[in-house]
Amino acid sequence: MITHIELHNITAFEKLSAEFSPGLNVFIGENGTGKTHLMKFLYSTLAIADSKERKTIQQKLEENFLPDSIGRLVRRSRGRNSGRFVVVRSDEGVDRSLEVKITSLDKVSSPSSNWAVSSAERAVYIPVKDMLANAPGFTSLYNEHSIHFEGIYADIINKALYSPARGPRDSIQKELLELIETEISGTIAVEGEEFYLRATDGSGNLEFTLLAEGYRKLGLLFCLIQNKMLTKGSILFWDEPEANLNPKMMELVARILYKLTKLGVQVFISTHNSMLTSQIKRWEETAPTRYHLFKKNDTGSVDYSSYEHLEEVVANPIQEAYEALLLKQIEEELNL
Repeated sequence: MITHIELHNITAFEKLSAEFSPGLNVFIGENGTGKTHLMKFLYSTLAIADSKERKTIQQKLEENFLPDSIGRLVRRSRGRNSGRFVVVRSDEGVDRSLEVKITSLDKVSSPSSNWAVSSAERAVYIPVKDMLANAPGFTSLYNEHSIHFEGIYADIINKALYSPARGPRDSIQKELLELIETEISGTIAVEGEEFYLRATDGSGNLEFTLLAEGYRKLGLLFCLIQNKMLTKGSILFWDEPEANLNPKMMELVARILYKLTKLGVQVFISTHNSMLTSQIKRWEETAPTRYHLFKKNDTGSVDYSSYEHLEEVVANPIQEAYEALLLKQIEEELNL
């Protein structure tokens, strides 16, 4: 479980210190306030938490951000500069930390620590763009050739391709799979590297390229729960869950998020959708929840604050944007 992060002079952040909920963490902010960057930093550190992983933190950051050079992750300023970030996680009651220093001259250092262990938490990053429809041949292409895709895309395909886990499923896993199966009217089948929706009415398999992208996203969750990539001790990063989903499905997404926390998954999401946050609000008393607000200040850096309840969020940019659009529409209609 990730408990804390500090960033200094890294991408959009001049200075940030954040504590995380063991349950659901909701990142709120306008575009360009670093929400996705923060999740990628966290995900990249977890990718090297397994002692069997041979890639360095520099390699994982380069894979997941694709900067022209690693020094580009340092916050822009005149002259030479440097930045650093520190991530803290709790591993069975033991606090572990990883500090990474980066200079604008492309030097990266990470002092030795107790970060890597033999059985690290399993981390999953779901990007905004669906990748399962593009899975056939992608992994071999990515591994053997230099193609301009962030590592998170290859990672999520590989994790989805794992076969279903053996053994009985607990009640929460069953509930999650049944929720998704009911919504998409089927289960997910994998043949080779091709994903299919197997219809519950017996009408056969529908290839993912012909399936609505919103259903593909739910199908991905089905795979990750079925193969136990999302299970007790896992950490999920989900960038804009609302993308390509009908608004009426926001209630389902909120239910899934909280059932995952009940399963023992720590969840991080970023969102621009007020309907999703309003549905999350309905569930926030059932599990530890923290809303993280990111807002640009006059210097171009990002101010940060956090809240345990949605109604406490001061100057919620999502709500302000919807209210401004609504007022504009009312004014236009009154002037007709």
